[in-house]
Amino acid sequence: MIDHLLTMKINHWDGTIRELSAKALHNLAPRAPEYSATHVLPALLPMTLSPDLHVRHGAILSCAEIVHALYKLAAQRDRPVTDYLDEKVVQSLKQIHQQLHDRHLYR
Repeated sequence: MIDHLLTMKINHWDGTIRELSAKALHNLAPRAPEYSATHVLPALLPMTLSPDLHVRHGAILSCAEIVHALYKLAAQRDRPVTDYLDEKVVQSLKQIHQQLHDRHLYR
């Protein structure tokens, strides 16, 4: 399910489908936190800089929803979210805005 959302739905031409897909990833992340952190987020991060607006939008929404879900899960377990996210992913997330600005990919 997660892989299907990642490959087929987050880049859908319909914005509502992208939003629902990101919400679905949010709901699925607590059920597969390690997979979401080690496979899904690293796959999404390069998509956040895609020249295709649909891909970029879906990837940024999905990153935000997954990180939010992992944060909530970590808080429930009284752990820091960095227990799920490695430093490379955290740094990549922090750099999205600047990279979009530098590449003039914002609208």
